[in-house]
Amino acid sequence: MKRIWKRPARSAPISNTSRAQSASSNPDAEAVRAKSKALALAVSSEKGQFASIIFEKLRAAPGPCTAREIADHAMEDRGMDKGDAELSRLMLGRTCASLRYYRNRRLTQSTFKPGVGLLWEIAAESTA
Repeated sequence: MKRIWKRPARSAPISNTSRAQSASSNPDAEAVRAKSKALALAVSSEKGQFASIIFEKLRAAPGPCTAREIADHAMEDRGMDKGDAELSRLMLGRTCASLRYYRNRRLTQSTFKPGVGLLWEIAAESTA
């Protein structure tokens, strides 16, 4: 015989005001909301905005930059908390993926430096 799950009946409906009061009195809920907003800001951006931040940093730098320096610049540009480890890791991953994407299209180039890792710069124009 097949059992069908039934939703248990509520004793009283929950009003919107009681939800708002319980959420505002809980400091953890506000921290979760702030973190969600920061992650949403990191992930959602207008097309080309992240590229402009990357190339702005590479143009202004006196020499090649690490992906971490570029990610920190992007976080600073967007007003994000650089102390948040999870958000910082997410932005570093996005930065590395973008740099590899532009390297494959010959817009950036990377060089390996022992003890430091990959250093990124804008690719030199070829006159061919």
